[in-house]
Amino acid sequence: HPAVAFELRVVGTAARELWSQLNALIIAPRWSPDGRRVALTLSGSQNNPNTIVVLDVASGATRRYPAPHQAVLSSVTWDATGNLVVAEGEGIVAVQQGASARLYHLDLRSGRFEEKGWLATFPFIVEMMPDGRLVLAGQVNRMNLVELPIESRDLARGRTLTAGLVIDRQPVYSPDGSSVTFSSNRGESLDLWEVSLGSGEMHRLTDKRGTGHLLRRE
Repeated sequence: HPAVAFELRVVGTAARELWSQLNALIIAPRWSPDGRRVALTLSGSQNNPNTIVVLDVASGATRRYPAPHQAVLSSVTWDATGNLVVAEGEGIVAVQQGASARLYHLDLRSGRFEEKGWLATFPFIVEMMPDGRLVLAGQVNRMNLVELPIESRDLARGRTLTAGLVIDRQPVYSPDGSSVTFSSNRGESLDLWEVSLGSGEMHRLTDKRGTGHLLRRE
């Protein structure tokens, strides 16, 4: 089925089709401040990543801006300069589990995405207030590690190994049972971490923001 963008006036009953796209989902169309363009996020798949579409209402011409890292995009919002602000999740699967995101400013003339900062949780909706502040709406997911005896069904008896509004998963015990290695987005990217079962001390093992190589522990 096609995704269709309509213009519907508050006064009157007639609706006018502005643009349509087969096999797609339109996310939160937004009028430009001057009322001449409409910007929207076009949902895709792993083979057809999310794309920002800017439509000239008078001519029907469109320009597309693929996601900078071919991942999931939030809704877009216009800024005072007539350009866009959008968030991109860090991995399609990770976003579905509530992972982190990067906030970008998109210059429509050059097509350049400029990174503005890191967000702990991917926002599905990005909205700019008249004073320039951003309102972000997202689903806060939390996944932490708890050590629980096999014979116990009472989670209250478990020992908390990690905490925070982050996604900690894929835990593996070390061969000597003294620590647990796990993946987490607690450091602004999805990396490997290790927590000591004796002291509770936590160490980052990889740094995806840099080389992605194993880090030396001092």
